[in-house]
Amino acid sequence: KSDFDNFEDFILKRFGKGISEHFMLPYNKKLWGRDLKRMAADWTSSRVAAPEGIKEKFDLTGGKRKPLQSDTSVAYPAKGGFGEIYKAIGKKLDNVKFNSSVKKINIKSKTVFTEDGNSYKYENLISSISIIDFLKMIDGVPEKMIDLSNQLDYLSMILGLVVVNHPIDTEIQRFYSADKRIVSHKTAMNHNSSDYLRKLPHHGIMMEISTGPEKILHRNDMNQWIIDSLLALKAIKTKSEIDQIHIHNVKYSYPVPTKGRNEIMQKIKNYLQENDIYTVGRFGEWAYINSDKAIFRGLELGKYIASI
Repeated sequence: KSDFDNFEDFILKRFGKGISEHFMLPYNKKLWGRDLKRMAADWTSSRVAAPEGIKEKFDLTGGKRKPLQSDTSVAYPAKGGFGEIYKAIGKKLDNVKFNSSVKKINIKSKTVFTEDGNSYKYENLISSISIIDFLKMIDGVPEKMIDLSNQLDYLSMILGLVVVNHPIDTEIQRFYSADKRIVSHKTAMNHNSSDYLRKLPHHGIMMEISTGPEKILHRNDMNQWIIDSLLALKAIKTKSEIDQIHIHNVKYSYPVPTKGRNEIMQKIKNYLQENDIYTVGRFGEWAYINSDKAIFRGLELGKYIASI
């Protein structure tokens, strides 16, 4: 159980008035785009670093995530991008079908029907689909399960993907900005993640721009706002350095850790597991976890199912 009533309470008590008012509150309001009092604080120990002067150690054991420290080293693929991790894992799998969307699930006959007209029998079913969408695929799902899932809150995202026509001029890997004039809350310079990527002739910049019913983006010229923001961050010197800008909309980006979501998910999981269905991953479990944790939980779930 958290020692704090809500996320805003956590920020104020953990960081004090100065840091809270100048960065932590405006940044998190910009990121989450909603009243921080509606958010729980039980997730913060694995995501929010302590203020300066409080000693925290990045624990490499025990399987629990801790916030990164200034001297923490993070492994990255020696060649290629982050996706190389999944390509390597994928080589160990066979009988995988891509580009085939699930249309309907019949839990009585234990059959999955896909949009392309095929059907697949299963003994145990594992899903990483957003639980909101997944429940609607199940034939005869109780209405109370749909009602529970509709109480879950999520953040959508606009991703601004920028190609720069030269290696970027900073060694910084990412910027976090609370400034409303900067379009993104997080700007990632992912080509600074490895020596291999740094040496490439073109570099990529990713800008995360959260959206939601309570967040108003005060400009509608997104491409120009991205350019202006990169100039303000000094990530580029002139507009001519940009080769391409791609805008990508992500409906399910962050599951919002609202109060009560753990109890809601437990009720949904109990119903699904009674029918030999398991959910895993950020939106399968409605857990604010990163990909490393999602992979770990998938492995643990696989071991459990193999043992029953």
